[in-house]
Amino acid sequence: MENTSKEFPVPLWVGWAVNVLGWLLFVATFNHAIELITGILCAGCVYVGYVHKNNGSEPALGMDYLTAERLIYASGVEAIWMFAWAFGIFDY
Repeated sequence: MENTSKEFPVPLWVGWAVNVLGWLLFVATFNHAIELITGILCAGCVYVGYVHKNNGSEPALGMDYLTAERLIYASGVEAIWMFAWAFGIFDY
């Protein structure tokens, strides 16, 4: 039987929290392992945003700028940024 529920087990706010935490860890550590893990998690947040966008979810925490569509773009940019740092495209 197909699940027709529009519910998704990962709330939209979790995607935003992962993005914020990822940036904080990046700025605080500049550790390649953390950058790689954050990049992978942010790539997953793109999927979370995509599912919530298709489900018509309300913005996270009721804030108009924390929409699913913006999560897709923010997570995508952050994933690319973190992978670039993790793989040494930018050197410090």
